[in-house]
Amino acid sequence: MSSFSTLQQVPKVLGFLTLVTIPPSLLQHYYATTTMSSHKQAIDETALPSSVQTTMDMYVDAALPGDIIMFKRSCHKCASSPLAALACYAQQSPTSRDKFDHFGILVPGPEKYSNPMILEATPSSGIRVMDLADRLKYSRSHTISLLPLNVPGERRDLNAKVGVGQRDTPANASRQRLIEQVREDFEQDLAMTAKNQVATSKRINYNNMHSTLSFFGGLFSNYIPASRTTKDLLYKGPLHPQSMVVLESLNKAGALGRQQNIAAGGVQEVIRKGDCNSLVNTNEGDEGHIEMRPGW
Repeated sequence: MSSFSTLQQVPKVLGFLTLVTIPPSLLQHYYATTTMSSHKQAIDETALPSSVQTTMDMYVDAALPGDIIMFKRSCHKCASSPLAALACYAQQSPTSRDKFDHFGILVPGPEKYSNPMILEATPSSGIRVMDLADRLKYSRSHTISLLPLNVPGERRDLNAKVGVGQRDTPANASRQRLIEQVREDFEQDLAMTAKNQVATSKRINYNNMHSTLSFFGGLFSNYIPASRTTKDLLYKGPLHPQSMVVLESLNKAGALGRQQNIAAGGVQEVIRKGDCNSLVNTNEGDEGHIEMRPGW
């Protein structure tokens, strides 16, 4: 009898939770959408002299396809939907303020010498490709960092280049041509996987499921105290959908390691569980550890 009485209370509890959570969610969404409009208007109305270089300009100038853009979002400013805001909070670690919660990978632009574009998963547009300058200009994230990714042998630090007398030797010229060919092949693969991911997103209407996947993935990754085996039994979806897009791109472009420290599933399990934070703070014992191929 007591068990039956307890079950009878479940709808009441759910109804109470719904009444408690819906009004704050609607208020947050109203605040986020109204402040987003004013933010965009202020940005568009701000005209800087062409001689002034902003932080955004420096990011765009330094970036190359394959680099990873990492965001630490301000979840209360998430304007896509109330569920997207909840998913944002779920993806943020409660124990570490240093972790990023959203990621995008840079892919080649539409023209040969155009600036790179950013490929990312979003709740409003699904998996999309967007101009990097516009993405950074309108972002309201708390922190944005650029993680450069060099192809094997590539040196992007100008101070690390060999001297003029050594640069013109046949051996150095041959090595440079090889590095440039690797870079070219890598960028072609990135462009192809970006095109395929965007097409797949549209076909399956990924924008309708992104927030749900992010919410439950973050919940199981950051808040549910259970073993890896138990979590795998309870939830088969991606733990970090934002990281999944980046890792799928790196895998298709040949940069992701083939020998992973995961017993079953291989590289696909790395893509499902991988957390791009581990590219900055590598710890092979952590779930979500990502292993790059040697030389990357």
